[in-house]
Amino acid sequence: MKKTLSALSLLSILITFSVSAQNGEIRGFVYDKSTGEPIIFTNVVIRELNLGKATDINGFFTITKLKPGNYTLLCWSVGFDTARASVEIKSGRIINQNLLS
Repeated sequence: MKKTLSALSLLSILITFSVSAQNGEIRGFVYDKSTGEPIIFTNVVIRELNLGKATDINGFFTITKLKPGNYTLLCWSVGFDTARASVEIKSGRIINQNLLS
């Protein structure tokens, strides 16, 4: 019984890793293009998925569990221009994309 539970536990862990490895991730910073300062607490959105995250106190964002494909990354905030970037998400890869707004 113990061997069966251990084998099942190992199998479920391997399945979890293989499923998560099929997804990609995008991360980066949003900066004010005129000053170079980070823009904090602004939204970064993937247009095609209507999915996004807010930047932190350093202007950093990360969006995980993305299916491979081509997407448009948007960022807008009051008082700043809209920033836009085309990105290609690849399976198991982390894409770094900074935005200037």
